[in-house]
Amino acid sequence: MKILFFKIKRFITSFPYHFKKMRIKAVYDADLKNLVKSLGLDMGIENGEYKCKYCGTIISFENLQAILKENSEIKFICSNFECLSKIS
Repeated sequence: MKILFFKIKRFITSFPYHFKKMRIKAVYDADLKNLVKSLGLDMGIENGEYKCKYCGTIISFENLQAILKENSEIKFICSNFECLSKIS
């Protein structure tokens, strides 16, 4: 019983270290247009110039779900569940 308690205690104290740390930034839907405008990307979205990184769907303000920065390039993710599940 004492050994089991020790193993449980060790697991609980080390639990946060089992997950890799990642920085997540979130934006309210109401502030999304302001964020995109501050990045200078609003006209491109309104004109349909950007596509989803994974499926190629044209990005609009209605289906924009995530904005990623990869190798100094901005990438967009649509609201399709399969595309959202690929975000790492």
